[in-house]
Amino acid sequence: MTAKILAILLLAFQIGGISAPPKESATQQPASIEGKVVRLPGGEPLKRAQLTLNQVPSPAELAALPPAPDSEPKQFPPIAPVTTEADGRYQFTGLAPGTYRLQVACNGYVSTEFGKTAAGQKGTIITLNAGQAMKDVLFELQPAALVTGHVRDSEGEPITGVSVSLMKPGYDWNGTRTLIRTGSATTDDRGEYRLFWVTPGRYYLSSGAADFPFLMMNRGQNMVQSNTNLRTYYPGTMDSSRALIIEVQAGQELSALDIVVPKTTTYRVKGSLVDAATGKPPRNADVFLVPRKEAALVEENGSRGPGNVSYANGEFELSNIIPGSYWLHAYAEPDYDAPLPADAVATVRTTSDLFDAAFNRGATAEIPVEVNTSDVTGLKISLTEGVRVPLRVSIEGKDLASVKDFEKIRLSLWPRYFNLSSSQGIQRGSVTAEGIGTMENVGSGEYRIQIDRTVVPDIYIKEASVDDTDVLNGFWQLNGAPKGVLRVVLSDKTGRIDGNLSDAASKPVAGMQVILIPEIFRARTELYKTVDTDEKGQFTFRFVPPGDYRVFAWEVLEPNSWYDPEVIRPYEQQSRLMHVTEGSQQSIDVKIIPAPKP
Repeated sequence: MTAKILAILLLAFQIGGISAPPKESATQQPASIEGKVVRLPGGEPLKRAQLTLNQVPSPAELAALPPAPDSEPKQFPPIAPVTTEADGRYQFTGLAPGTYRLQVACNGYVSTEFGKTAAGQKGTIITLNAGQAMKDVLFELQPAALVTGHVRDSEGEPITGVSVSLMKPGYDWNGTRTLIRTGSATTDDRGEYRLFWVTPGRYYLSSGAADFPFLMMNRGQNMVQSNTNLRTYYPGTMDSSRALIIEVQAGQELSALDIVVPKTTTYRVKGSLVDAATGKPPRNADVFLVPRKEAALVEENGSRGPGNVSYANGEFELSNIIPGSYWLHAYAEPDYDAPLPADAVATVRTTSDLFDAAFNRGATAEIPVEVNTSDVTGLKISLTEGVRVPLRVSIEGKDLASVKDFEKIRLSLWPRYFNLSSSQGIQRGSVTAEGIGTMENVGSGEYRIQIDRTVVPDIYIKEASVDDTDVLNGFWQLNGAPKGVLRVVLSDKTGRIDGNLSDAASKPVAGMQVILIPEIFRARTELYKTVDTDEKGQFTFRFVPPGDYRVFAWEVLEPNSWYDPEVIRPYEQQSRLMHVTEGSQQSIDVKIIPAPKP
């Protein structure tokens, strides 16, 4: 890391105003929690189970006080974990009044938390009053599972030194379908792998290059590294859309789940990069391929794309590429040792501004590539900086300068497909008191316009247009510099929804997540809201832009899967439809959607 980057990080901490955690207030009547951890089934006490207790803000605090950007979340004094003895008992004493989350883990068992009764469900918050002694809190832990098998090539020979991973299908924070790696193991001399202490669930099973190649160097000099280390899904396909799901039950031992790596001819993609602004090759560049097939899943925190890449002096080569249709993304890293542009530094007000100015200024390119029956060579790619998008921002019924913290308003352009497989970044723009501003270095692509509502939570985008064309409720296709100005009308006339969540027996449900989903513009992820119920089952959605919404609360649902219309469609009749108008305040009663019966 260069001195330039270190200086930027230091300045970021200074701008962020990160403070020390608050001191613990003295309490004359401390609270306590005690209970027992046992095995399920059977009820035998579990020894060496570790329990972790963390104090957290209450749902009411989170709803009433939206987090300020560039600052640390509210912190509490750490609480030392406790470990059970042979009788399975545990105890936390000397606790300050407040809200807590309690988790438990034990080797060989599925970890859980207080209030969690099914996979995919969140735990519930514990509310402690002064002097309260919470007793007999019982945790019943399920035994974890075991998954074993072999990786072989098409001739039946074992493949040594490749990584085998369990990949859980899920959704990221932006609603993009992903494969989340939950565990991995490396094949031995017999091509055998062993994945132990697996949480029950539905998984894809895949093999590929070793996670940590340097570890393989320590296995001696008698092993030849296999060349069949391409990502392959169980039972034997390199196409993730054709992979089979495996079901893992608690305590189950799944054996003979063998992956057969098909014999595949791979190819190379080679070419050169040049920075259009300088006419020279970039010193450092990131080059990667992304499948154009929409059904292909993105691996969260995984590689940027298939194959191995090398880059030097403007020449790049991607090897081990299987036939297919791809997008080739190229990104030239900026010179971090060069001074930051004066006009960019002048607009820095927050940590996000500083990082945008420092890191979000490289030239990019994206081209389609077809890999068929031969190497793809001779590609000449010109990298260009993004264009400037002019802004004109106003707020309905008042002067923008009269809005508190107006100078911290940030409008953003979010790429349609924002994940690790995209070279497009989020572009932000600030405005003056007169509502004039710009977004710099915006590349070609499809975007959604949003506003950062953490500083000004009561303000939303009411209208956004370019040349009288609506760009708020659809994706804005940007190809080169726009001919017009991006005009944005803001409003602070939001609504509020107060509610009560109950179960089928009309009993309040505490610590459960409630989701507010727009009825029409489902792609507008900024309109989605989530909040947890308090100890009385009550919840509040504040600062809701006018429109039609549905209110859902699931006992069990994969986190973030509510962004997928196909997931929530079967439950729409079990939701509450709400119409929010400017300045409205409404109260509703919501029934929790029960978990499906096994």
